[in-house]
Amino acid sequence: MFDAETAALIRSAPPLRGIDPQILPQELTSIYAELAGLRLRATQLADAPDYVAQIERVSRIAAVYEAQVDDTVDGEARRAAAFVAGTAYQILGRVMPAIPDRTTFLSAAAIHPRIAAPLLFLIAEQSPDAREATRGLSGDRLEDIHRGALLESIQDLAQERFTAILERAERLARLQPSPGEGLTEQATQGLYGLCWAGLVHLVARLLAQVPPVLAYPLLDTPQALFDRVTQLAVANVEAPGPGARLVSAYAGPRHLARLLRHVADGLEGAGAGRRGRTGLAALVAPPRSDKAYALAQSSPSHCDRISRRRHLRYPGSAHRGWEDDPIRIENCRDAKCRPEGNLPCSHVGTRRSATRRPCRKLP
Repeated sequence: MFDAETAALIRSAPPLRGIDPQILPQELTSIYAELAGLRLRATQLADAPDYVAQIERVSRIAAVYEAQVDDTVDGEARRAAAFVAGTAYQILGRVMPAIPDRTTFLSAAAIHPRIAAPLLFLIAEQSPDAREATRGLSGDRLEDIHRGALLESIQDLAQERFTAILERAERLARLQPSPGEGLTEQATQGLYGLCWAGLVHLVARLLAQVPPVLAYPLLDTPQALFDRVTQLAVANVEAPGPGARLVSAYAGPRHLARLLRHVADGLEGAGAGRRGRTGLAALVAPPRSDKAYALAQSSPSHCDRISRRRHLRYPGSAHRGWEDDPIRIENCRDAKCRPEGNLPCSHVGTRRSATRRPCRKLP
């Protein structure tokens, strides 16, 4: 299931109680194969004890190593832990029963493993795996515009479609919690909306552009906005009676904000203990790249050469846009362009004919 380089990355994950990183690649491969086989054989997966036990095992591996991503300060250990957690979440997303309503991927209580997997792969700096993990997020556009905008933006982030994120933000600049919903749903929409605003701000910084003006407030950095979501998602509630304590938590938005916080650190090169690594925002354009781009724009493009070759191959075809190009007209073998010349080939039909025979001798 894993190549040599990927297996080495998994083995470099920090050892934990009950988990040996040295045999973790083989264990994940064995679990995935067993779960896939159970899905094919069992009609009711919830009644299969082996299936439940393996799901709990993979869920524990994912949760424990994701906690390591949030706590560790070592850059290489964080990358390895993020890759292990992302792989475990990806396995869960593949073997768990399909959920027809993708709105539940972003609930007040949790985010779906298919949401966490691509973000963890981005933290691990494994962009190909992140792009592959977003396949489980594809589907029809959601009726819930709040969750739909965030879900599509996460897909675009993992697939490096940064411009699409900003264009969507321009269209949905007035997006804010729906006043007709209940208080819990309004709070959930607001917290996820702040996550979406921070993601838009992050992409704008990566592209060195001014972020769109949104209904959600932006802070100095996207990391500050993600930290703000983490604070707002948890609140202590006064409880009657001595020693009593209640905590109100929106675990889903908080979980997503923490993941996006680490993604932002990685892309901007702001993470601790990165050992000389630089993020995407710190990359410098190669020298003379602007001159090379201008030269490429002034040279005939590949499409132009293909278009010219097609006209030479089918002399009876129309010559749209060739009237002011003496070089092309001189080289063209169509009788319409060179009425005084002799064609070195024969062809059947006229410009409007559906039957044409290519030239016998092509240039």
